Amino acid sequence: MDTVRKQGYIIPAVWGVFTFIVYFLATDNVSIADMIFRISFGNGEALFSNSSYLMFCYMNIAFIHVLYGTKIYRHFCEASVYYFARMGDRRKWILHEFAKLAVDIVVYLGINLAVIIILNLLSGKLEAATAADIFFIIFYLFCFTMFALTTTLLINLIAVYISSGAGFALVETVCMACIAFYCAVGEATNAGCYEYFKKYAFLLWLNPVCHLFIKIHSSTIDAVNELINIGGLNFDIGVSALYLPVACSVTVLIWLIAIRKMDIMGNNSENQIN
Repeated sequence: MDTVRKQGYIIPAVWGVFTFIVYFLATDNVSIADMIFRISFGNGEALFSNSSYLMFCYMNIAFIHVLYGTKIYRHFCEASVYYFARMGDRRKWILHEFAKLAVDIVVYLGINLAVIIILNLLSGKLEAATAADIFFIIFYLFCFTMFALTTTLLINLIAVYISSGAGFALVETVCMACIAFYCAVGEATNAGCYEYFKKYAFLLWLNPVCHLFIKIHSSTIDAVNELINIGGLNFDIGVSALYLPVACSVTVLIWLIAIRKMDIMGNNSENQIN
């Protein structure tokens, strides 16, 4: 087992223990849905005073970026000219890499969530699971995987074209800017951001990080909607579940186009472009 894979098991487990200690150790009974809300930006309170908590929730994404942000790039560099010169279609290779990366991210998020659930179960705090809990587990794993996969692929793509450092810096800067903009709206409206976003809902739709804020979503399923929709926004959870995979598909498409144009033979460089 390679070092990165081991870290992909250890880090989410350790972070899960830390999350349990910080947010659940002193609480009473808690449902699985409550756990997921807590680790997915809580009530989404848009204030800079809440930014440390938002950053805490973002850390899982950041850890994934650190672990896998240059995984495909490294494999790309390690693949010899001999190997690529005899590949019938480079796209098959890259799609295989994407699939392995997606599995790694699901495993990371699954371990992290499982550790939190198990610790709450062992401490006698866990409430009986409901259908809504199962729904939120699926939504959390799916949407966070899509977001993490999209951003990680972008880091890898920028790494191939420019450098690994530039890829990480650019993507993290954009993600931080999205969170900062969300908080800035709250500060500018004196914490009345929910009313502001009711008028300018497009600002939520255009902010990719907001699609991870589960509690500010709405749902046509009553049992789900009564647990979320904290701000009364028309921000459908089903649309976010479509938005994120579409964004991921576009990123994959860009990769498929780019991988065909990369001049691996020219100057013996892995990141030259025709």
